[in-house]
Amino acid sequence: MMCQVIGLDLFAGSGALGIEALSRGMDKVIFVDQNFKAVKVIKSNLANLDLEAQSEVYKNNADRALKALSKRDIQFDVIFLDPPYNKGLIDKALKLISEFNLLKENGIIVCEFSNHEEIDYQPFNMIKRYHYGLTDTLLLEKGE
Repeated sequence: MMCQVIGLDLFAGSGALGIEALSRGMDKVIFVDQNFKAVKVIKSNLANLDLEAQSEVYKNNADRALKALSKRDIQFDVIFLDPPYNKGLIDKALKLISEFNLLKENGIIVCEFSNHEEIDYQPFNMIKRYHYGLTDTLLLEKGE
């Protein structure tokens, strides 16, 4: 059994981050968004690109989705967090990702957020932080 590279696009929106990852060779991505329209758009984008077999799409909020995923005994190589800005959603998601041990040992979390936001990324370690205009991107890995 080959080791599959699996991603999670948690506040998926249009699914752009996860779809980009699939197009660059990721084996599978699970998409989650609580908005019905967003889920429809993701499904339609995946169908148009013939990526349905490599994906799962769920309409759910982040907390419930992470809890459900923890029961499936699944771990991710890459987790994308690009939620609505300034709502503290990244901090909350990171706590649950850590609690449920959803990141593989050498996995990476990619967070996108407003540069006005302070992110509490413990217990993860920061690999790098990028500034793009009003948006910051943070790359995190598992702490010791």
